[in-house]
Amino acid sequence: MQKTMVSVVLAGLLALTAGGCSGLRGSDGGWAGKGGFSESVLCTDEDVLAQLKNDLRPEFVLDGRYYTLPAPLSAFTEHGWTMTVDDYEGQEVILQPGERVGVTLEKGHDTLEAIIVNDGNEPLEAGDACNVIQVRLYASREGTSPKLFVTKYGITPLTSQEQVREILQDKEGFTESGDMLYLTVEGEMGMRDILYFRQMDDFTSMKVESAGEYQYRLYKPQEQKAQEQAEKVAAYKEDAERECLSDYSEIIKTLRTKATVPFYSAHGTILSRSVGNYEGTEGDLLRGGDLSLYVVKDASGQLYCIYEGYANYDSKLRLPELAEGEVISTWGFASQVTTFDDGTSVPTVIPKIVEKNGEIIYLAEELQVN
Repeated sequence: MQKTMVSVVLAGLLALTAGGCSGLRGSDGGWAGKGGFSESVLCTDEDVLAQLKNDLRPEFVLDGRYYTLPAPLSAFTEHGWTMTVDDYEGQEVILQPGERVGVTLEKGHDTLEAIIVNDGNEPLEAGDACNVIQVRLYASREGTSPKLFVTKYGITPLTSQEQVREILQDKEGFTESGDMLYLTVEGEMGMRDILYFRQMDDFTSMKVESAGEYQYRLYKPQEQKAQEQAEKVAAYKEDAERECLSDYSEIIKTLRTKATVPFYSAHGTILSRSVGNYEGTEGDLLRGGDLSLYVVKDASGQLYCIYEGYANYDSKLRLPELAEGEVISTWGFASQVTTFDDGTSVPTVIPKIVEKNGEIIYLAEELQVN
């Protein structure tokens, strides 16, 4: 999985304090050495180190408290952090299942940014019930925050790049790319970084995650989603209407040499819903099981079928039930030819948009903006 820059930031820019995590400071108040990181700073606080499991879980200690991801947002807010949703302050943010959004947590003068997600099956307001899946921090040698952030093996933002490499190089999942060091693990959705470390002249970047960011869709307000979906639908309709063939006999001829043909029918009347084992005269993609088809007559008297799916498998399109005599408009593509017992051959359409009375009653998943 592509490694991503996740917005989870400890912008208080950590300076390590007494409690076992210490380093040398230069006369300018920065950390001594080139770029401020030549003095390797490992945490030696036994109370902190005792909390770390040092296995393949994404873990860290923040302000003396242990976290492993995913963690409910409440695990942070119940310890004094207050939340603001990035870019949507003051707005109600409802995450659909599988959506993510960036949030900012504040506690005193310290700031923590996080990615929270809705891992459930129902819409969920961005808040304590959401899960934090990623944290990322930046620590500068100019930082003065007293907050303590420690990851595996006592690694802190002021541990040197060389020391981190020495600690991790014999650990399972260690990889290196340029000046970026990783501990990775294989998950259900591909590789993810349980620890990322990168040090440059003036700052350190560290990331801990339990899931890749792009496993979740980015939250968008409903108004924005509606606008984007309307644009996608309009563009698809325009393309289908421009490229379709109005004579269905020409569609059948064309399917002998092409896999699909754009299809559009402005007014079609449902004649019946038919279930049977139909074999296409060209290509035969529709053979192999009992098919569910709607038989439709368009305004010119030509017949076509709407493919609904194999009746005996969980592969049906999510078409609503259509009744005999209902009038619909269909946009999609003809993919096969269905021949009935009486020898009638008609195009069979995979629908992308179905409208009734001017309202969309079916919309293919790839046209939806959820």
